[in-house]
Amino acid sequence: MILKTTNGGINWVNQVSGTVVNLLSIQFMDLNTGWVVGNNLFGSSINLKTTNGGTNWFSQGSNAGISVYFVNSDTVG
Repeated sequence: MILKTTNGGINWVNQVSGTVVNLLSIQFMDLNTGWVVGNNLFGSSINLKTTNGGTNWFSQGSNAGISVYFVNSDTVG
């Protein structure tokens, strides 16, 4: 589940991720661009990316770790 707030956490809205994989880590580099990674007990993993503030998420492959962070504006670690 991915939840989004636009008012400092007073209200939260569920965002459709399109996956049943457990999502473990999320990081945004700005208001619109973010990544989430996750995996499940069967070894499946996923990388998802949004470019519109979490409204839509797109698969960026299946070689995910358990956390995501930005080294700089061009590199996701």
